[in-house]
Amino acid sequence: MRIKLLLIFSLLFLTSCSPLKNNADAIVEPYKLTKEQSSILQMTPFREGNSMFYNVILKSEKDEIHATIDYYQNGKKTNEIVNTATSHFPKKKVKLSFLPTR
Repeated sequence: MRIKLLLIFSLLFLTSCSPLKNNADAIVEPYKLTKEQSSILQMTPFREGNSMFYNVILKSEKDEIHATIDYYQNGKKTNEIVNTATSHFPKKKVKLSFLPTR
């Protein structure tokens, strides 16, 4: 059951973060870990299959990132798992990751 829910979250999050058009304020793309990064991640309590990684390219260093992951059951939102915001990106390129806490 837990794996099914994680797969549903991943699918929902990936589809909601598809790359934007050229006139958009940001571009969000899934980030594929290198073999070395995957090996390091395997040494931690987290596993790559349960984690989500993204490249975010911003137009301005003054932009902000707001990320939310919601849990839905039977078509109704039952829980907000993550709600985070951050700002000030002098390089305009960010790697964003979500790792499970359990």
